Amino acid sequence: MEEVPRTDGIVRVQYETHGRKGKRVTVIRGLPLSQSSLVQLAKRFKQQFGTGGTVQDLSIEIQGDHSDQIKQELKKQGYTVK
Repeated sequence: MEEVPRTDGIVRVQYETHGRKGKRVTVIRGLPLSQSSLVQLAKRFKQQFGTGGTVQDLSIEIQGDHSDQIKQELKKQGYTVK
């Protein structure tokens, strides 16, 4: 059984370029989900936005600036989003 990480209950969505050779990504941190659930959510976001992405260190990285749409989607799912 996969472990679900402890979080403070707030999901953080940020738009970042630092450390990615100028590539812009939307990073989602703080989701109280197991690794396999994060992979499934990332897959859904990638299909929804027609872009690439990955799961790294318990965070989801989606290529491009999709922070507003991701925040709305996570709020619909009942998460507290910052």
